[in-house]
Amino acid sequence: MLPTSSKIGNIQSILFWLTCICLHCRSHAFISPQLRAENPSLLKKQLSFGSSSPARYHAPYRYVAKQNDFEAEDDIEGVSKVVELLLEMSLEPSNEKRRGRLSLYLDSGLNKSNGELSVFIDTFQSALETAGTQVQLAAREKAVQIQRQIDSTEMQEEDLEVEKKRSNDELSIYDGDEEMMSMGKSDEERRLWALVDMMVQSKIIIKKAKDAY
Repeated sequence: MLPTSSKIGNIQSILFWLTCICLHCRSHAFISPQLRAENPSLLKKQLSFGSSSPARYHAPYRYVAKQNDFEAEDDIEGVSKVVELLLEMSLEPSNEKRRGRLSLYLDSGLNKSNGELSVFIDTFQSALETAGTQVQLAAREKAVQIQRQIDSTEMQEEDLEVEKKRSNDELSIYDGDEEMMSMGKSDEERRLWALVDMMVQSKIIIKKAKDAY
């Protein structure tokens, strides 16, 4: 039985929430006490940036990196490694295991000195945004393929209604405690939901770290 347009709607809905969280994370960059004290003008710029100016968002990260004598190539390599790790985590079918891995990783990174902490958080948030973008693009490509498949194939009305009902039953409401590998969900949908879940989880953990300073 072929997928229907309801599957595309589910993917588009997940893409919408993933995009919203990406934009929200981008607009709440971590500001260390050291940066507040040493560069108030830069802090003012950071607080006034818009979501349409990603270069300004990375300014504090570049400032801290320069202070610690990091090369730009090292910064990019560091982000790339975290992206790979996050994409690997997004494939974990168990919510509990994935959340446990992410929690251990963040706890280890957040247990750093002030300067290193700022670098870690900025690197992680940049990597998470990049990973989310990659998964969104893959999901959109999949949605286009599904739509083409639907357009090029005539389905019996009965089969169409059965498929529609099955899809709606499986994806009516997302429960964060459900296993991502529930029957009927596509790999793209599971991975998108995993990234959304990781963004929410990391936002909570990082906020606690910020409040501790």
